[in-house]
Formats: sequence, structure tokens, C-alpha cells
Amino acid sequence: MTVPLILIGIIAAWNHFDDDGTSSSPSSDPSSSSSDPSSDDAGAGGGRLVKGDCVDADAREIACARAGSADYKVLGLVTTEADCPSGTTDRLKPTSANNRPYDVICATAAA
Repeated sequence: MTVPLILIGIIAAWNHFDDDGTSSSPSSDPSSSSSDPSSDDAGAGGGRLVKGDCVDADAREIACARAGSADYKVLGLVTTEADCPSGTTDRLKPTSANNRPYDVICATAAA
């Protein structure tokens, strides 16, 4: 009698985890897929750096709600300083090479 219960448990666990081993919820919003770059919550801090995020003087992402006068708001992520959009007052060059598609963070004062 325990074999059917074990099989049900295995099937339930299989359905709970997707192919890459991360947990998924049936009630999750499909529009908030983490593979979509536009789904990042700009300004919330953490995660992948996107336009609209805030960074500190060391180009580390912070929550915009915590940003102070020494911090920056990201206006663009580009490969050369000349590619920064208008309104850019500061150009930050991150020192760590973490396989990112940009070399320059175009920014302006956050506060």
C-alpha cells in the first residue's frame, strides 16, 4: 500500500521543480519570468543590474530607496563612454569582470 503513496510523492515533487532545479509555483505570474531582461525590478536592489537601478560609488547595486547623495541612478549600461545617453553626469567602470555585456555604467545622482 505504500508504493502508490511513494509514487504520488515522486510525481508531486517532479511537478514542483522545473528542469533547472528551481522551485516553481502554479500561482506564479508567467509575465515575471527571470529569463526576460525586462522583468527585473529596477530600483529594488539585488539581482541583475538594469537601467533604473541604483548603485553606490563602487558600482555595487543598492535599493534606490536606500540611495543617498553619494549614490547613483543607472541611465544606461554600455560598452564605451561615448555611448552613454544624454543626462549622464557620471560614468562608472566596474572593476570586477563577471561576464557582463557592458563596460560602462552611465549614471546620474540618485538623490
